[in-house]
Amino acid sequence: MKKRMDRTGHKRAILLLLAVGAAAAVGAFLFFGGRHAGGPSGTGAPGATTLARLYFADPLEACLRAEERRIVHGAGQTDKGRALVEALIQGPIRDLARTLSPNAAVRDVVIRKGVAYVDLSAAAVSEHTGGSEAELLTVYSIVNTVCLNMPEMKAAKILVEGESAATFKGHMDLRFALKPDRTLIR
Repeated sequence: MKKRMDRTGHKRAILLLLAVGAAAAVGAFLFFGGRHAGGPSGTGAPGATTLARLYFADPLEACLRAEERRIVHGAGQTDKGRALVEALIQGPIRDLARTLSPNAAVRDVVIRKGVAYVDLSAAAVSEHTGGSEAELLTVYSIVNTVCLNMPEMKAAKILVEGESAATFKGHMDLRFALKPDRTLIR
């Protein structure tokens, strides 16, 4: 009878250890899960870096100028696209003009068949100064930055709050994906 109790006690101890281990694993997943860039979306682990050319408006807002910056991102294309646009939102380091509001946010970046779908928050449009020249530079700041730093991207489509918008702010047609325009770069 004593051997039977020892085995039962031993089994209970093992089950208790397994339950505690499982609970710890679930807790760790819930705690660290939101901070890990890996997962089913095809994103990779954080830590990849790229020397990128970000395209901001020149001080007179007449053309785009490149600013080189080291971008840290995950291994996937989605992570890289997101990091590039987030760097645009942070604004230039040099004496260039920002093209997106600092309150704008990247909601998502989806890559399909050589097209980057860049989903921006409503602040990207509502806090934009407007005007055809400024809109042109903003849109191509995004398109050129994403496409010229990711050669596999042939075009970029800008979405606002997950929806396809007809225009950016009344001037730039956003109904279709746009190819990069190097003629705006000086």
